[in-house]
Amino acid sequence: MVHLQPPVNGVTIMGEQVVQSLLLQSHFNLQVLPLKSASSISDIGKLRPAKFLRVVYQAWELCRCCLLHRPALVYFTLTPNGKAFYRDLLFVAIMKLFRVRRLYHLHGKGISKSVTGPVAAALYIWAFRGSQVILLSQTLYADAAQIVKRSQCHFLANGIADPWGESNKPTVHRSGPPRILFFSNLVVSKGIFILLESLVLLKDRGIPFHATFAGAWESLAVEAEFRRIVREEGLQQLIELCGPKYGEDKRRTFADADIMVFPSYNDAYPLVVLEAMSHGLPVVSTLEGAIPDMVLEGETGFLVPCRDSLILAERITLLIIDPALRKRLGQAGRKRYCGCFTSEGFERNLATIFTRCLAV
Repeated sequence: MVHLQPPVNGVTIMGEQVVQSLLLQSHFNLQVLPLKSASSISDIGKLRPAKFLRVVYQAWELCRCCLLHRPALVYFTLTPNGKAFYRDLLFVAIMKLFRVRRLYHLHGKGISKSVTGPVAAALYIWAFRGSQVILLSQTLYADAAQIVKRSQCHFLANGIADPWGESNKPTVHRSGPPRILFFSNLVVSKGIFILLESLVLLKDRGIPFHATFAGAWESLAVEAEFRRIVREEGLQQLIELCGPKYGEDKRRTFADADIMVFPSYNDAYPLVVLEAMSHGLPVVSTLEGAIPDMVLEGETGFLVPCRDSLILAERITLLIIDPALRKRLGQAGRKRYCGCFTSEGFERNLATIFTRCLAV
């Protein structure tokens, strides 16, 4: 039971990878129940009748699968917080009713902040009791420790396919200032306005740059506010808003960049950091979630405090004025990606976890 595209985000990208894995298909008899509710980034979290009907249909399909096939294990990308967690309790209840083994893969965090009273605590304890749980990092266990025993946990870092495969990253021949890239859905908590503040500081200090923001807008209101600031601060010639990019366009967008900046202040394990590393870009990000597991401070990039546009601007400046530093950190990031965060490694480790859960 996995969330699939659309919309395109870290959870759906990893869901597609699990479903399409030839390794997993060769080792296990997989049946897929796709979970789809939101149709776009701006639709996430909104209540609509169509969503309710889809949940009812998915619940019926889960009942039918449990009745007809008696799965040895249900792998479920349960949402650990917000309204979606309470929606997912319906699926948990069905699995408990049919007494099937449950493996929850948590792609987010927020359990510690969601357990705000005895009722919420009771529901979380009930949902996780008797399950196995995949966490993206040892770092993230503290968020779930109130509810989940460490003996229930498996730790699995995300991994992504090499964007260039056997081919080499293309050489980009261009002039002009260093290019900064923000590549993610344009959501406030991803730090888009923090980065904008830093870019204003760079402009005022005379630091040369060109910044590209690639992704879908969280809402029309966020887009309007962002464009207002760009206009009022005189950044129109320094910033490009290019919308979502996929496939070859996505690879070219990364290849054209010199620095990846991702100042998120609400994330667990953002795939875009791995994508930047796979493209050999130095990464400037934050001390948020498990990002420090990916980016090594001073070795593959820089980590700054959340919401600190001043320090963010300083770290970006270091990379802008020192091409050799950019190259060294980017190459180290690419090497770290190849050693720790490939899709092949992720799929092998997930297969091992499946085998362990089936043996319990």
